[in-house]
Amino acid sequence: MQGGYSAVVVLDGTRFFAHTDLRTAERARELFLETAALINEGGSVLVVIDDSHPIIPSIARWNVSTMLKRELADRKEIQLPPFATSAVLVMEQSSASQIHSGLKKAIDQGCLPVSTRIFGPSLLPKDRAKILLHVDNSEAQSLVSAVHELQRRRSISKKELFTLRINPYSL
Repeated sequence: MQGGYSAVVVLDGTRFFAHTDLRTAERARELFLETAALINEGGSVLVVIDDSHPIIPSIARWNVSTMLKRELADRKEIQLPPFATSAVLVMEQSSASQIHSGLKKAIDQGCLPVSTRIFGPSLLPKDRAKILLHVDNSEAQSLVSAVHELQRRRSISKKELFTLRINPYSL
């Protein structure tokens, strides 16, 4: 590979952007650009993906700023990280509705920020369930404190603890 490859072909490009975690686009961009960087000066890059996908002009112009601005604008519009703080709680399905009700009650009582958005519970394999919480970044510490307090109280009362992840890559 002295001097680089004459051509690089990326097949089924859409598949690289089809995963469900928050860093999918970042990893796909990195892979595409690292691969494209392997070509020699007169080489060609062929990407099998819809020609309207923003990765195409990013590679052609060797500039990802437009793609990044678009992704950040999308995240801001729907209040996903980095514009919001997320918490994922994974628990036994049998306790999911009770925890969900407790979270709603905590918002009403002011223990959780008013901006808290609750999604779920959604069912997971192996009799597990997941609840997703989002808050404005300005209230992140309140969210973290509240879910830690919930976990502490569950521990004291000998109830099963849930798994807690703050700002995970995968929601």
